[in-house]
Amino acid sequence: MTPGSYTPTDPSGDTTVVYVKNTSVTVEYFDQTTGKVLKTDTLTGLMGGDLNYTTTSTIQGYVATVSTVTPTDPTQNTKVTYVKKDAALTVLFLDKTTGTTLATVNVDGKYGDQIKFSPAKLIQSFEQKGYHLIVNEFGQAGTTLGDANNGKTYLIEFERQTKTITPSDPGQPGQPINPNDPNGPKWPAGTGASDLVKDATQTIHYQGVSGVEDSVTTIKGAFEKTVTVDLVTGKIVSETDFTGQANFETVKTPVVNGYHADKALAGGLTATHTGPAKRQRHGDLPSQR
Repeated sequence: MTPGSYTPTDPSGDTTVVYVKNTSVTVEYFDQTTGKVLKTDTLTGLMGGDLNYTTTSTIQGYVATVSTVTPTDPTQNTKVTYVKKDAALTVLFLDKTTGTTLATVNVDGKYGDQIKFSPAKLIQSFEQKGYHLIVNEFGQAGTTLGDANNGKTYLIEFERQTKTITPSDPGQPGQPINPNDPNGPKWPAGTGASDLVKDATQTIHYQGVSGVEDSVTTIKGAFEKTVTVDLVTGKIVSETDFTGQANFETVKTPVVNGYHADKALAGGLTATHTGPAKRQRHGDLPSQR
């Protein structure tokens, strides 16, 4: 028979209905770790009846250690223990240039725990290795674990830096690109100052007479090129052709007794990066007497 209801079986007899006073029970939900009361409820009904199957209260950030509240003594508060929910988030460090993962950090704990992880040192480390920070979502995670960040992934993205090396700002082959990362990438061969310039030379050769040395004029660093280096790998990613032009002055032809030259002046040549060395042959003929 359900409490509070009665179905007569003998229609000729009297029917008696007995009232039973409802029982009120206070339920306390408390933190199992701290003992702090999180919430209280008052349940009203028949002991052993309605009160036996009351679902436990939902408290944000907590989970009950039992699935139902079952009061047994109306004179005592019924205690239900709760523990904090587990919570976790992920921080993903990405090389956006290549799409590769640089590092993964899992931050876990309980709801309400302070987030003690800071990405600052890892960011600095990757910057020292030639990366440039472009996205940092970790600031959106907040300061404590909870519904706002549980199960979420926060991206910290970098792109690879490159540097274009010029004759006025060359690399140092074999030396660390970043002095703060001595074990990191080194400047590759082909990035030194001498690799980025080419001299132009004009040579005048005198023929027909012995003892006259060639006239050689050199213009230092007449032609230049640039090289672009990936600062993360230390590899050359591109380089230009040599450019420039060298215009030489004319040179007076030496006077040789008993001979006359076919030109009083020689040289005045123009050299380009495709033909940096120019040579001119100049003939000396016997004089007519």
